[in-house]
Amino acid sequence: MKFGHKYTSLINWLEQAGKTKAILSDSLTYDNNKTKRLDLLNTILKLPTARAKYIKADTFNLHSPVIINLIKELGGSRKKYSFRIAPQATSASAFPIIKKYGLTFAQFEKYLKKSRLPKDQTTIRITDYRNAIKYAAIVIVSPAGIIGEVARGTLYHLTYSVPLKSGDRITTFYKTPDGRLTLVNPTPELNTLAATVINYLYLKNNQVKQKLRRQGFRIHGRYLGGYYEYVEGADGDGVFTDMNLKKITTNINVKAVIKTLRRQVDKDKSLLTGLPVNPAPKIVTGNVQLINDQTINKFRPGNILLCKRTTASYLPAMKRAKAIVTELGGLTSHPAIMARELKIPCLVGIPGVTKKLRDKTEVQINLMDGTIKTID
Repeated sequence: MKFGHKYTSLINWLEQAGKTKAILSDSLTYDNNKTKRLDLLNTILKLPTARAKYIKADTFNLHSPVIINLIKELGGSRKKYSFRIAPQATSASAFPIIKKYGLTFAQFEKYLKKSRLPKDQTTIRITDYRNAIKYAAIVIVSPAGIIGEVARGTLYHLTYSVPLKSGDRITTFYKTPDGRLTLVNPTPELNTLAATVINYLYLKNNQVKQKLRRQGFRIHGRYLGGYYEYVEGADGDGVFTDMNLKKITTNINVKAVIKTLRRQVDKDKSLLTGLPVNPAPKIVTGNVQLINDQTINKFRPGNILLCKRTTASYLPAMKRAKAIVTELGGLTSHPAIMARELKIPCLVGIPGVTKKLRDKTEVQINLMDGTIKTID
């Protein structure tokens, strides 16, 4: 997989954007310890979590006792799995992190043999593959409250801005420490999903809270703090696939996001409205430039970058943009995270905006309520 692919890892986005070694190291550390954290939460809190196993690439051999036993432990040779290939080094610069989904061990071994990866420097994480995922959620629990996103789809729809089915859209929600759960553009099923995920993180037992604190987890009120990813099948069988305290995922101004969402709950639905990624500056005025994968190199510095969705190859243009407006994606998508890191005003998740705004149109973006107005 080359850099710029639509499923490029966030760590590779960060490195390509020239972020500091401290941020990269922080992200890699949390990624490498993901399984340990999830196992602890499963043991202490009985949180439903995805199983994962690690193995060095140069020891991956279907005939070795280690792999034979691993296949038996995970569920058999005919079953499909998810594979994540990453450098063992503390930097991701050796090669992009690669993710392969829905392969058997035999199929993955064929891929690995054909690849030119430095196998002696590579670690593989193997997890269960869920090909019947119906819902996905991302939740951030902070001292200022809880915010998150839910969708009828997979985590790819949230993190990589993959288009949802016609009529569906990402639903954002929030819960203040003393308030009730509120969803923007709610549906009964997504309301239930958001409540389910939040309830999993609610800590009733003080002894459990103390155990979690001793293991380094943060507690905010009665909730387990941090960033969470969750998927659920049509049968209601759901698992948490990630929990972390990365600076890159928890540096969201939750208080400001909740203020914006409160404004959007009762807003005029005829307005072009998205979710502001950066609340400052409050107002941005400029000409939009509509781009896609083929025209990204033609982006002119100082314009407002307008597109359906971004991939990592859009980074050079993102850096030169006065602001970014996307049709797809949400608060926790990789492009939104990068816009926060680059300190560029950004609105995400505006249905049909690439058709409703014409190229070179002068617009005014209100970062306080997420609206866009054309200037005559």
